[in-house]
Amino acid sequence: MLDLEGLSIPACTKEPDFDQWAEANPVDHVSTGDPPALLVTGDKDCWLNLPDPETGLCISNTERFATVLRDAGIRADVVVLPGVGRGPSGVLDTSDIGEALQEFLEQVR
Repeated sequence: MLDLEGLSIPACTKEPDFDQWAEANPVDHVSTGDPPALLVTGDKDCWLNLPDPETGLCISNTERFATVLRDAGIRADVVVLPGVGRGPSGVLDTSDIGEALQEFLEQVR
């Protein structure tokens, strides 16, 4: 479990600081030797992904991150949940990833 005690989360503003966003983007901080990654997204997760003009699917950021990881020699498994987007809480609107997670953990153990 993560120790979140004392964590400070900045409030949202109407004027986003895009420099801060770029600095926080994990795709820009990949290093050889990083641990394997299981990336889970929904094909309707258009909150941060632009829809593909041909397929209409919203998985571009996930696929880009997986490519960067793989290019650095890091295992990156991608699970795309069909018909799933983000719910009002901002997280994927499903709990249907348990099997994929268990399989991934068994393989990287």
